[in-house]
Amino acid sequence: MAKKQRESKIVTKELRLRPGIHEHDIETNLNQAKKFLSDGMKVQFNLLFKGRELSNKEHGFVTITKVIEDLKEFGIVEKIPKMDGKHIICSCAPNT
Repeated sequence: MAKKQRESKIVTKELRLRPGIHEHDIETNLNQAKKFLSDGMKVQFNLLFKGRELSNKEHGFVTITKVIEDLKEFGIVEKIPKMDGKHIICSCAPNT
């Protein structure tokens, strides 16, 4: 058997959020993230700011922190939330 066939691929799924996202939409994204993490995939959250939303960055950090707190039992934070241009990016890996 070839070496590449024995290697396991790590799949990363990306979930996109916005700072003004409603509670039900967050729950929908959380359910998807829980499913991905339980299947052994990594999840990357990408929170996008547009226009004037950049002046209220704290709303984005509050949203992403809420998501991380709800996912504590399913995965661990691999990359802490960090501002990258107009995005806040955070990665979670499944619990081992």
